[in-house]
Amino acid sequence: MAEITIPKEHQSKFLAFITLPDAIKQKIFDNLKSAQKTLSPRYLIEHLSSSISEIEESKILDVVVIYLNLMTAKNNFGVSQDAFIPILEKALLNTKIPELVPNEKILTDFSRLLSSNDSFSVLTAMTENQKTFSDAKIYQDVRPIFDDTGELIGSTIIHNLKLIFKENGENKEIYLALDNDDVDKIAEKIKTAQKNAQLINKKFTSAKIIK
Repeated sequence: MAEITIPKEHQSKFLAFITLPDAIKQKIFDNLKSAQKTLSPRYLIEHLSSSISEIEESKILDVVVIYLNLMTAKNNFGVSQDAFIPILEKALLNTKIPELVPNEKILTDFSRLLSSNDSFSVLTAMTENQKTFSDAKIYQDVRPIFDDTGELIGSTIIHNLKLIFKENGENKEIYLALDNDDVDKIAEKIKTAQKNAQLINKKFTSAKIIK
């Protein structure tokens, strides 16, 4: 049988989920079910946090991390949910932490978590060994321009694009220097992508388009 290991740094997250009140767990299940089809883990955190005020965002983050990691493992093994639950049960037992010893209630809660929204099974394509977009910022600098004699003849605007992304769970960033033509070029590419998305959505109104 396939096996998974629960890393030590994640064991507290599993314990936090197990010990949540049943009413909170139910809200998590319900709000995952009502969430949009999306590839954004950040969206999941914000969606749950805006709907569940009884717990802090850090605990919501823990639930999302557990959810994504378990979905990744299940999809990598290519097994059904019913076949995956015994794998998770063994992993919980192997931690040798008394509070994580699974019983029927604990396994039912994890089963309900994983079945909350099957559209999120595609999330692994974005979360496993991939660069995922987090945010972007643009700063402007005015640079002086001198001629060969050292005389100031004008200035130019430099746009510093900061891209923030996650790679293998680690926050990273990259800076790109752009001129006005570069900014126009990027803006045009974004407009084209938006138009194409609208055309696809109109063309496939009956399909499950993931937004």
